[in-house]
Amino acid sequence: MEELKPLTRILEGTYSIDYLIGNTRDTGRGLGTKMLKAFIEKLWRDKPAAAELLVPVHIENKASWRALGKLSFNVLTRGELTPDNPADSQDHLLMHLLRPQGPFA
Repeated sequence: MEELKPLTRILEGTYSIDYLIGNTRDTGRGLGTKMLKAFIEKLWRDKPAAAELLVPVHIENKASWRALGKLSFNVLTRGELTPDNPADSQDHLLMHLLRPQGPFA
């Protein structure tokens, strides 16, 4: 989470996730959205103090930020982060999701 501090203030109760689906043959079928949804449900259920989820996404990874958008993530900011792939630029979106009010269903 330390690498996100130049882009935003990290509050108590903030979590982050990094993920990789795997082979490109496994993309484009909603697997990422389902995987993220399952993780988020578990996070809200198992971590009562969790208030926010931050996800840095490379600007060119449209499939990833579309999957996050389907789960109500919003773009918090845009900035430079060290990419996972050294061939990529440093340009990233930082997306966030706030914990829903009331019990998570």
